[in-house]
Amino acid sequence: MITFEDIKPIRNRLRKFDRDALIQLAAEQLHATYHEPTKLMARWLPWYLMLLVKWALVDELQSADRRRPTIDDLTDLRNRMWRLGERARPPSQYGSIYGFLRAMAFQQFWYHRQFAANDLARQAVLFGKLAGSGQLAARFEAVAGISLSDYLELCFALGARFLGNSSVDFTANWFSPLLPRYGAARLNRFLGMLSADYAAAGEIIRQSDARVRDLDARMYEQTPLRKRPLLALPGKYICYSPSVLFDRLTTGTYDLLKEADGEAFTREFGDVFEEYLGALLVEHACTTLRERELRRLYPGAKMPDFVIQSEDATIVVESKAVEMSPLAQVSPDPAVVNNYLRSSIIKGICQAHQVAERIVGQPPAGFSRSKSEFFVLVVTFKDLFIGSGEDFIVNDVAREIREFDVANRVDDQLVPAQNVFFLAVQEFEWLLATCAHHGRPLATVLRAAVVANREPMGKKFNLWQHVEEQFPGGIRSVASLGAAFDELVSRIGFIGE
Repeated sequence: MITFEDIKPIRNRLRKFDRDALIQLAAEQLHATYHEPTKLMARWLPWYLMLLVKWALVDELQSADRRRPTIDDLTDLRNRMWRLGERARPPSQYGSIYGFLRAMAFQQFWYHRQFAANDLARQAVLFGKLAGSGQLAARFEAVAGISLSDYLELCFALGARFLGNSSVDFTANWFSPLLPRYGAARLNRFLGMLSADYAAAGEIIRQSDARVRDLDARMYEQTPLRKRPLLALPGKYICYSPSVLFDRLTTGTYDLLKEADGEAFTREFGDVFEEYLGALLVEHACTTLRERELRRLYPGAKMPDFVIQSEDATIVVESKAVEMSPLAQVSPDPAVVNNYLRSSIIKGICQAHQVAERIVGQPPAGFSRSKSEFFVLVVTFKDLFIGSGEDFIVNDVAREIREFDVANRVDDQLVPAQNVFFLAVQEFEWLLATCAHHGRPLATVLRAAVVANREPMGKKFNLWQHVEEQFPGGIRSVASLGAAFDELVSRIGFIGE
C-alpha cells in the first residue's frame, strides 16, 4: 500500500527541476511513445510520466536553484515511479482479479490506441445528423459558446498538428489560415476549451484528488488532464500527450454536455445513442427487431433495444449511454462498480433474459424455435473494462440476476453468462463492419469468442481482442462514418504554420 511517505521523495526530487522544462521533456517522451509504441511503451510507461506531469503542475514549492532536467533525470524519475508502482495495492486485495485488470486497463489501454478519424466523425453523426440530435447540438453551442460544426472542424485541425509531428508545442499561428473562416474570437474560445494554465490545471487536479482520495487508486486513474489536454504558457501551448489530446477530441462533445447537464443529458443522449446503433444495424443489413416491435409482441415486459437474427442464434443488443465514474474505474471494491452499474448494465442483462424466455415460447415471424442459442451485446459509448460476461456476472452480480430470473420465472440457462459481452461503440462498429465485409455471421464470431474464453491461453479481456484475432487481415471501418469524416475534412482543407 502506498503512503505519502512513499511519494514524498519523488515529489521532492521534482522540485529540483525547472517546471516548464520538466513538463516539456516528459511531453517529448510521451509524443515519441505515441508514434513508436512498440519501441518505447515499455521504456517510458506513459501512465507514470503523466502522473509526474500531474504532480509537477500542482507543486509550487520548487527549489531556488532548480535546473533543466536531462533525459537521465527523467529516466531516474521513471525508475522511481516504477518502484512506487510495485508498492501499490496487489491483485489479491481487489474483490476479484478482474477488478485489478479493470483498473490496469483504464490505466494503460488507451495509451495503446491510435487516433481514428471515425471517432471524430461519430460525434458529427451523433450530435448533428440523427433525428433528435439537433437539440443536443443547440445545447452544445449554448454551453461551449461555439457551434458544434466549428468545434469538430477545429478538433480535426488541431489533431492534424500531432498526427505525424513529434513537436510537442505550437502557437496560435497554427490556426492563422483559418482566421478568415472562424475569426479570432472563436479560435481563442476553442483553444480555451482545451487548455489550462498552471492555476487552472492545478484546480482540475485538486478536484479530481478530492473524488479519488486513495493513493493506490491514483496510481491507476486516468489522468484528470484529459479534461484540458493542453498546457497554456505565455506565447505557446504544450500538448502533454497525443493519447490524452485525442481522447478529448474524440469524446469532447459528450464530455462537455455531460459535465454541464449530468443525468439530464445522459437520459436524452440515451435515445440518440440507441438511434445511432439502430442506423448501424440497418447499414449492415442485420435482420432486426426494435424495442417498440418487441413491446407489441410481448406486452407487459421490459424489452431490450434490439434483437438480431444471425445464423442459428439470436443476439440481443442493449445500448447503454453510460461510462464508469473515475472512482469506479479504479476502486478495489466490487460494490462500488455494482452500485454504479446496477440501474443500467445489470438491468439490461435482466431484460435480455426476459426477452429470451419470451422468444423461445413465442418466436417472432421469421424466428424459429430451434434458434434457442442466445448472445447478449451490451454496447456503451465508452469502455467499461469489466471483462467478459462470465467475469462480471459470475464474480460480481450473479445473485442479483438470479433473483430477477426467479421472480420473473425466467429460465436462467437460456443466456449463459459466457454468452454476454460488453463492448464500446467503436468495437461494435468494428464487429459489424468486419463481419459484413468478410460475409461472416455475427453469431459465428461470438461463438468462437466463447469457445476461446474457455481456455486460459485463448481467453481475452475484451471482445475486440477476439475480433482482431479472428480477422488477422485487419479490422474494417463503418462506411457511413468515413463519409461523415470526408465531409468534415472538405470544409477545412490544409492548414499549418
